[in-house]
Amino acid sequence: PRGSGGGGALAELTALESLIEMGFPRGRAEKALALTGNQGIEAAMDWLMEHEDDPDVDEPLATPLGHVLGREPTSPEQ
Repeated sequence: PRGSGGGGALAELTALESLIEMGFPRGRAEKALALTGNQGIEAAMDWLMEHEDDPDVDEPLATPLGHVLGREPTSPEQ
């Protein structure tokens, strides 16, 4: 998602690619890396193992703006 950034992006990509090659779905691998602070494959794999049965594990990460998967805050009149 980020262009060709600095040195950190390369390691991130390698971890993501490695997880995908291990058979994890791309969305889950990206989410695991993001939620573990991009600390590498082992942290992401631990997260994936812990959360593989979560009902929302395949849902994209909620944006930090407070929007929950397309549900915009609306006033009751609308």
